[in-house]
Amino acid sequence: MRLPLSGLSALAGAALVLTVAACNSAPTSPTVVPFTQVDVRPGTGATAASGDTVTVNYTGWLYSATAPDQKGLQFDTTTGRGTFSFLIGAGQVIQGWDEGVAGMQAGGLRRLIIPPNMAYGSVRVGAIPPYSTLVFEIELVTVGVASAIVTQPSAQTVSPGATGTFTISATGTPAPTYQWQVSTDNGSTFINLVDSATYAGTTTATLTVTAASGLNGYQFRCIVTNTAGSATSSAAILTVK
Repeated sequence: MRLPLSGLSALAGAALVLTVAACNSAPTSPTVVPFTQVDVRPGTGATAASGDTVTVNYTGWLYSATAPDQKGLQFDTTTGRGTFSFLIGAGQVIQGWDEGVAGMQAGGLRRLIIPPNMAYGSVRVGAIPPYSTLVFEIELVTVGVASAIVTQPSAQTVSPGATGTFTISATGTPAPTYQWQVSTDNGSTFINLVDSATYAGTTTATLTVTAASGLNGYQFRCIVTNTAGSATSSAAILTVK
């Protein structure tokens, strides 16, 4: 069985995909409750779909018909532990999660009631008895893999009138956008660049600068951004001599 559970709880291992054997104790009678999903707080960001990597916070409870919001015994939570990421539709989590998180928008909070056939069925998993209906509240933090800088820009030394080239490489899903910035005050402040007679490629992975003596000592960096997050490169100095 596959678990959307991790961390301090004894319910899952580090890989968050665990195969378990049924206990010898006789299964309890199944609670027949249909799969339901309710947006407690609608999101406003990117929409999650099958094939997306998502990052979430969550808390899980055993279903109780008499408890407020049907939240019985709490068996796991990311509170105080950190977020959890998985690929929707890849079978990395229970079916109820794959179906219930798809369609959420980043920033949203959704409550899922998941029957046993979309969770762990007749298998006992830690504190979860056989045939358990589960209640989850899931907050969608990000959709995609956050942008990250792989290769930083290097300092350039060029003659006046020549061109200096600053290049980075970055990863992220969806693919990130690029914005080069310049500092004229030794890195105290940076402003966005736009293409001009001096600068080309200001929104690409490679910035080309036509050097002039007045640009000596300027620092250049790039911000990469996608729906899951952003990253800022280190600053590289242009020396004109």
